[in-house]
Amino acid sequence: MTAADSLLSRLTNKALLPNSILVGGRWISPAVDGATFEVVNPSTGSVIAVLPDMGVAETRIAIDLAFAAQKSWEAKTGKERSNVFRKLFDLTTANVDDLGTILTAEMGKPLAEAKRIYGDVIPGHQPDKRILALKQAELMVSVDRRAKAKAQGPYRPGSCHDRYPAFA
Repeated sequence: MTAADSLLSRLTNKALLPNSILVGGRWISPAVDGATFEVVNPSTGSVIAVLPDMGVAETRIAIDLAFAAQKSWEAKTGKERSNVFRKLFDLTTANVDDLGTILTAEMGKPLAEAKRIYGDVIPGHQPDKRILALKQAELMVSVDRRAKAKAQGPYRPGSCHDRYPAFA
């Protein structure tokens, strides 16, 4: 049994581990030139999947289809877009164990370690030290965006600096 078969056997929803690429709402396999690449578990070196290696031609098709899809997405109401994201959330939640199994195999991390939650107080590196973790929503901003925001100059009233001090 290969590592890919082993991973597949651990999944409840086997459709979550396709051997193709989703482009324009259709699963594409193989690549135009037949090229593939291996997805390797870095901790074991075993191949967990073989996927089509999409090249320039497939990328251009994907960009064109995404551009066309943007028009119909743009025409949807906020409520309709919200329903799409809610369905995505529901599907992700329903398949959380399988998705965790796949992601941890891709990263080479044991699933038990990935599920570990310390809570509010994390053991420190010294016996007399503790690390307090505040669980709250944060604005996810790339380092590049932070750098650009800082480069725009000092604090500006009415800007994102009012709401998100991380930009300051």
